[in-house]
Amino acid sequence: MSEVDGTVVVVNYNAGPDLGRCLDSVAAQTGVRFDVVVVDNASADRSADEIGARLIRNAENRGFGPANNQGAREARGRHLLLLNPDARFEAPDALRRLVERLDASPAVGLLAPRLLDLEGREQPPYAEYPRQRHALRFDLPGALAWVLGAAMLVRRELFEAIGGFDEGFFLYGEDADLCLRIRRAGFEIAHAPEVTVRHVGGTSEAAATAHAKWTRKQQGLHRFFELHYPPEAVRRIARRDLAQAGYRRLLLGSKLALGLASAEDRAKLERYRAISETSRALLSRLR
Repeated sequence: MSEVDGTVVVVNYNAGPDLGRCLDSVAAQTGVRFDVVVVDNASADRSADEIGARLIRNAENRGFGPANNQGAREARGRHLLLLNPDARFEAPDALRRLVERLDASPAVGLLAPRLLDLEGREQPPYAEYPRQRHALRFDLPGALAWVLGAAMLVRRELFEAIGGFDEGFFLYGEDADLCLRIRRAGFEIAHAPEVTVRHVGGTSEAAATAHAKWTRKQQGLHRFFELHYPPEAVRRIARRDLAQAGYRRLLLGSKLALGLASAEDRAKLERYRAISETSRALLSRLR
């Protein structure tokens, strides 16, 4: 029998004070046995310097999935709670309720709580994979396709059996990929709306430019497409994105030339430049 019910794995990258709030909310959990592993991806803000948990320090930013895999290899619990450093539990019985729900649901491989941002807006689970309607239909267990990686409780044996996160993803897309592979292994993805986790979102990317952020997002999405969708469907998606981004760049570029562009317009222009560049690169790979 495992020593603990669950191991909480937190991957930190420049999360600042959010990391402390996250770990405080974990330490406040009652009615469940758990340990904590923090993997720090070479943070420059010293946010992981004083924490009351096992700490793995990386000399470089290895990315979200690879760092979670590192933490999972140090786990002692039957389940893994993969928790973002800018996420925190709302109630002290939250982890216990998640563990009990997963233990009582043998068909479920991964369970996610309700995610709310700081303004109380819900970050819901998804019934389809990204751009799935432009690609194909999946005949897989359960009604949910995937959930955001901010807070996920997964059976440790299952996580290990499917090889954990695909380390070809750096950031973005790895949560959808993990959920798809769990469903292909015969398990469902489930949602526990009765348990709330507050998720700030974007803390580790706060200093990134719009272009850099959207480049990483698109690269993650494109890896997911290439792994799971037929090549012709991926081409259609890339061509569609390239055309739409080109049109929007034209409009925003006109506003910029006329001196009418706001800061938001400039960020959008960088976003669509990233989409154009990554879509061209994807089409080039698919030739």
